[in-house]
Amino acid sequence: MMEGVPLSSTVYGINKILPPELLHTTDEGCSHYMLQSLKQRLQNHNVAGVTSIVNTIELLHQKMHCILSRNSERDIPPGSTRSGLLQDTLIVATERKGNLLRLLYITYTDTAIDQLEPVLEESGVSMEELQECLQLYLTMCEWFHANNP
Repeated sequence: MMEGVPLSSTVYGINKILPPELLHTTDEGCSHYMLQSLKQRLQNHNVAGVTSIVNTIELLHQKMHCILSRNSERDIPPGSTRSGLLQDTLIVATERKGNLLRLLYITYTDTAIDQLEPVLEESGVSMEELQECLQLYLTMCEWFHANNP
């Protein structure tokens, strides 16, 4: 090996020598933290009907999943209905990405706007900012996974 070119670090080992793997960085990493953050926001919301907000979001997720399952397009990432939108266990990476896409669709419904907007405003985030964030994130993930010469 060439002198001065290390193969690993004494602190990180071989971990920091290679670029991050997209599956674990985006689908299992950032996507997981985005849904976990939304779940914490909903649970920390200091209004009496928090469980009804979570239940409403989960119900909308179930309905959206059923609607998308009848779609003839097959390039839509699959979502998970067995554990719900805001659950972070028993779900694989592609289902988590599909759940984020379903969350984006849900944010355009009147019910979600009525339920989520007060929680988001309490955090200083508008519904439009959440929608734009989800759109840009999902687009970025697709671009990362695409063949870009």
